[in-house]
Amino acid sequence: METSTVINYRLVDDIGNEPKQILKPITDYKRESFVSLEEICKSLEDILDHELKRNIIIAKMNSEYDLTQDESASIHLYSMKWNICKN
Repeated sequence: METSTVINYRLVDDIGNEPKQILKPITDYKRESFVSLEEICKSLEDILDHELKRNIIIAKMNSEYDLTQDESASIHLYSMKWNICKN
């Protein structure tokens, strides 16, 4: 697996505003039942409309690493740049 040296400054820009407190780790997530990315995002469809569907498709096409397609795509979807919409 190749590592990228490209820095996405959009993701690093606000690092100074991160909380200084130590947060508890996420545990027991493997006990939860698997839900597809499309299903978990259904509640966002009214807010994000067609852009959400399009970005899910793009994210799934860019899945990588040793994760399921939905796991990899969810990380990709989270880090995508979104258009600002006003509803």
